[in-house]
Amino acid sequence: MRCNVGGLESGASTSTYEVAAGSKVGFKADQAAFHPGPAGIYLGQVPEGETAATWDGSGANWFKIYELGADIGEGTFSFPTDIDTYETTIPASVPAGDYLLRMEHVGLHSAGAPQFYVSCAQLTVTGGGDANPDKVEIPGYIAPDDPSVTLNIYYPVPTSYDCPGPEVFTDGSSGGDASSSSAPASSAPATSAASSAAPSSAAPTSAAESSAASEPATSAAESSAPATSSAPATSSASATSAAQSSAPAETSAPATSSAAAPTTSAAPSTSASSPATSVSAPASSASAPATSAPASGNTYNDCWNAYNKCAADANAAPNAGGAVDFSACESERATCLSGIARRMHRRKALRA
Repeated sequence: MRCNVGGLESGASTSTYEVAAGSKVGFKADQAAFHPGPAGIYLGQVPEGETAATWDGSGANWFKIYELGADIGEGTFSFPTDIDTYETTIPASVPAGDYLLRMEHVGLHSAGAPQFYVSCAQLTVTGGGDANPDKVEIPGYIAPDDPSVTLNIYYPVPTSYDCPGPEVFTDGSSGGDASSSSAPASSAPATSAASSAAPSSAAPTSAAESSAASEPATSAAESSAPATSSAPATSSASATSAAQSSAPAETSAPATSSAAAPTTSAAPSTSASSPATSVSAPASSASAPATSAPASGNTYNDCWNAYNKCAADANAAPNAGGAVDFSACESERATCLSGIARRMHRRKALRA
């Protein structure tokens, strides 16, 4: 839950990036985080006597500095599914010292079975101030039955949403509104980045079985300050079970995608459950092939299984550089999900 399976064990062999308080940092994935759900970035303040390379992330030392929630309209509820870069600013008032920078994306496509995709980078923050943000412990910062991670995002359509975890810390306060302190992906990425991806092909059917869905990994720390080296993450991102948020053992979090070794340059990885290889330089000419699954899937998981296969096929298709085209996958997914919603609405009307 803290830095993904095996992530903390790689700390000693991972470089620590120096960045000034008030600088922009972020994570970049090899492809967009296409599962609908919230995102967040946390700082873990390394205790005295430890370093970013040695600390295991235990204790109530974490605070949130960024979150990205839902877009809610008249009868609509959605999350961005086309973002591959998440950036925010380290508050200028945080104390100098070593930190773990943690990226989190929560896939909510399977109701009641959230999937956590996490990765960490090691930082030494310089400058700063004497702020003392309210801190939480990971695991333990999100209850297994928290509505923010267990809701059905499709039906009935939610009319409000609070991101999981604590409030966002802003300079001069213990919490705040993410919209005033952080922004989603920037079109101009920071000056240094590393990324790795480990998608897989199947979606889970329960909260205890949440490691099977496809998601791009995020594993880079970025800074707007000029830099000669990138901040490698301590692990690649893959799914972990919501039920594990209360488990003390870091290594107990299952994942179907293989944990990538820390890297300072973009490197593709191969799915543990799919022959398709992800691309670190996505294709502009590759179009997402249609899947053989019918658009009128019987369950939400059927829709997402078909989408995951479509996305994996698109990643594996020949390309000439650029962004992979997932539009066909998105169209099929939308048709499948809307069909389920219509059937549920008809059943509800018949019962009335």
